[in-house]
Amino acid sequence: MPSYNHVELLGEGAFGEVWKCESPRNTPFDNREHRFVALKHIKETDEHALREVDILQGLRHDGIVAYLDHFFDSEHDDLCIVMEFCDMGTLTTKLKVTPRLVIKYFLL
Repeated sequence: MPSYNHVELLGEGAFGEVWKCESPRNTPFDNREHRFVALKHIKETDEHALREVDILQGLRHDGIVAYLDHFFDSEHDDLCIVMEFCDMGTLTTKLKVTPRLVIKYFLL
């Protein structure tokens, strides 16, 4: 299991937490583009969590946050999903600030 330096808690919910992490040196995506990643810790690994991994692995689109990797954290018994980190905030925040601009972006 790669060792991720947890930098900042981005969010948490009923199923787990999402952290901004520094990419470890021993990963295929360790480069300037992915210096930071979003690491999602899923507390209860079930068929829905594994299905999420399957779906994310197949998605490739400029408008979708990229899946990078996944692994099991045996120390905490979590499924961890590594995604690209987007540093421009959440879609909810963008909609509150500039709803027409966001809607225009997605409709064009």
